[in-house]
Amino acid sequence: MKYTLSDFDYHLPEELIAQSPASPRDHARLLVYDRATKQITDDFFYNLGEYLPKETTLVVNNSKVEKCRLMFDGGKKELFVTSVRNNNTVEALVRPGKKFRVGKTIELAD
Repeated sequence: MKYTLSDFDYHLPEELIAQSPASPRDHARLLVYDRATKQITDDFFYNLGEYLPKETTLVVNNSKVEKCRLMFDGGKKELFVTSVRNNNTVEALVRPGKKFRVGKTIELAD
């Protein structure tokens, strides 16, 4: 089966996107898919151990997303910085993609 990028488009209402982490953190929601039964379960991260096979090694980190979102043209264009290369260069996710191309330069004034 051949997929295109548009096959992965879906509607995600803005109000369903978490604006802050769960508190306490292990109360974050967890969606579990059981491949054997093809059953989907909605649970919480603090129950993760119930779904992992014995002898599983779980590696965790404390990384987080920094607030690096820039809006242009009244919110019609968005630049979300994912990594900083140097003082003048960043990698970013952009929206809408048609307005930004790989290698495009955007200059920001103070």
